[in-house]
This record gives sequence, structure tokens and C-alpha cells, in this order.
Amino acid sequence: MSSDMFLDVPQVAGMTQIGDYEEIREILGSQKFVQGAYSQMGDEFLRGCLTMLDGPQHFARRRIIGKLFHEEALAAYREAHLFPVIERTLAEIAPLAEDGVVRTNLVPLVWRMLYRLAGAIAGIDGIDDQASAERFVTLVRGFGEAVVADWSRADVEEVRRLGRAARDEFEKEFFAPSLARRAEQVAAFRREEISADQLPKDLLTMLELHRDPSWDEGQMLRETTIFLIAATQTTAQSFPHFIVNLETWFEDHPEEREDAIADEAYLRQAAMESLRFFVAAPARIRRATAEVTLKSGRVIAEGEVVALFFTPANMQSDHFGEDAAEFNPHREVEGVPNWGLAFGGGAHACVGRPLVMGGGNRTRTDGTIVSIARRLYAAGMKIDRTQQVENDQRTLYDQLETVPVVFDRLG
Repeated sequence: MSSDMFLDVPQVAGMTQIGDYEEIREILGSQKFVQGAYSQMGDEFLRGCLTMLDGPQHFARRRIIGKLFHEEALAAYREAHLFPVIERTLAEIAPLAEDGVVRTNLVPLVWRMLYRLAGAIAGIDGIDDQASAERFVTLVRGFGEAVVADWSRADVEEVRRLGRAARDEFEKEFFAPSLARRAEQVAAFRREEISADQLPKDLLTMLELHRDPSWDEGQMLRETTIFLIAATQTTAQSFPHFIVNLETWFEDHPEEREDAIADEAYLRQAAMESLRFFVAAPARIRRATAEVTLKSGRVIAEGEVVALFFTPANMQSDHFGEDAAEFNPHREVEGVPNWGLAFGGGAHACVGRPLVMGGGNRTRTDGTIVSIARRLYAAGMKIDRTQQVENDQRTLYDQLETVPVVFDRLG
């Protein structure tokens, strides 16, 4: 376990830093640990939301939101939203072709796809054309950066200010009109003017149907904004890494490039392997509500805050093989998920994992990562090595800002 996989930054100073797979899994699954992150904007942006709840309240909210990710709902999203969104977004860049080749930055291209899909699942209307989609992406990223301001390299006060402004503009331009439409439909359902099957299958409708009298007037906005961040963050950040990893592999194994199209299981396995290398948050922060002795013998005191580092845990040779630090799309593991801790664990495990990963190799159903990658490779995507891949320097997140790609089979 390499020490350079931990962080020497003020954000985790004074915290117990843990990078062992089994210790992390035990902590994530323990009811004696609660959310300890989001110190900068948590109360303002996440108060009362699924991310911050624990115990019976968390279970009740998760049950509501979890209905959006049942297999029947996911199949409907793929057909009604995901596939059309992919095609629409590619059609928007097709006119950029010169001599039959389109050159573009993969990062904002994938953002438009993923944020449109997340907006549809959330129940946000009015993001069909390119201009509105880009406006939507800008606003969601704006308040998303504020929520994770704990990890910002930029001026935190400015990040907060811009995040509040983005949230307020999102509420006015997108959220309020969309919620008003859902409220009218739910009211019509309760008057028995329409059936349950005629209601939209989205977050706003679910929240309106289950509106709790204890919620303040900002609760649905907070839950929706956090849903949009959670529904896009892992995939939007991990997808460019996935393509960089895969393209680097193809440079050493050129005979496998066609497998990305011809072999149905290849991209699924490669996506799981790539996710093992990617961690959305630099560290997961948890606070102990009582003294805990882990199976390893480590004692964590009541009130102690721990920083969980998934990257070294996901590189452990005893779980992922002697070459665990190397990307290998053919990796086989036993006893742990192929993606390691990428989706967390315990009660707060990512509720949207089925959307991201689909059914894996068992049900042969693609999630968002593989569906998008499959279509992009069918369009002849390759990394443009004449330009540089660039990291986002504004954050401690492992986030790429520029991944230059070319398409030679668009249209």
C-alpha cells in the first residue's frame, strides 16, 4: 500500500486515514458510523437529503428513490432517454466534420449526454436542444462544485457564491416549472382523472407523491439537486478515465480494438476494471458514533473522524492480483466486486449503481458507461494523441478537463 495514494492536504489533517479494503468495507457497513463529509456546504445543500440521513429516515427515503432504479424503470430509461440522448448529442457534433473526421473534447460531450439523462430521470423539462442542455450542465456543475467545496483548490468563498447563484438560477429556470407540471399531474391522479400508469416515472413525481408534511419548502429542491449531482458525478468523472485507460491498453494491444465493438462482454469487463482505478471523492469521510473495534483490532474512538481511501484498497494484491496496480480488462476476481469500492458500501452504497453498470455479464444488460462507450466506438472514436489529456486543476477530485478525441465514422 503506497503512501502516495493518501492525501497530505488540510482537508484530512487530524483524521485517521484508512486504506485497507476490509477495514473500509467494515466501516461502510457499520451502523456506528455516519456521514462526516460536506463540512463547507452540507447543511445548506444537503440538509434532510438521502446522502445525509441515517437509520429509519434514510431507509424510507432510499425506498422512494430506489423505485427509479428497478429493472423495469431502467429499461424504460434506456429506450426512451439514454439511446436517443446519445444519438442527439452525436448529431450535434456531426457538422463539425472536416474530411470526414470530427475532432472534439470528450469531456463536455459526455457531460451533455449524462446530464440530459439525469435530468430526464429527475423530471427536469426543457433540456432538449444543445443550448438548453449546455445551460443545464453549467448550472448543475456550478452547484455541484459548491457541494464538494471541501475538496476545492479554488477560493472556497467564490465557489460557494457561484454555487448558490447556480442553484437559484436552476430553481427558477428548470426546477420550479418542472415541479409545477408534476404537481398538476399528481393532483389529477389523486382526483382519479388519470391512472398511476399515466404519471411520469421520475424523481419529482416520486417526491410529490410521497411529500412529507415535515419537509420544509426547500427539501424537494435540495433532494433534486443532490440527485442530479449523484446521478452524474461518478459516470461523468470516470468515463473519460475509462476511455484513456482503454485507449492506452489498445496502444499495447492493437488486436483488441475491434473487440470493443465485436465482443459484447469486452466493454463491460473493461468498464468494471477501470472503475476500480477511479474514486469520485478523494476520500470518504465517516464519524464514529460510538467506540468501535474493527475485526483487524483497530480501535476507533467515539467521535473520531476517519478518512477512507478507496484507491489503495482497490489496489490490494490479495483481492485483485499481483498486478492490481495495472489496468487489465481481462482481470478476474473472486469474493469482491470487479469494481472494488467504486460504489461505496453499506446503507449508503450508490443507489444508482444499476443505472451506471446495468446487469453486468449476468443479465447482459449495459449501463450508461458501456452504452455510451459502445456507441462512441461504433462511431470510430480514438484519442487524438496530437493533443494533450489535461487534468482539472481546480479540484482535488481525480477529474479530467480535456480528453481530445476523433471520430471517423459519425453519420
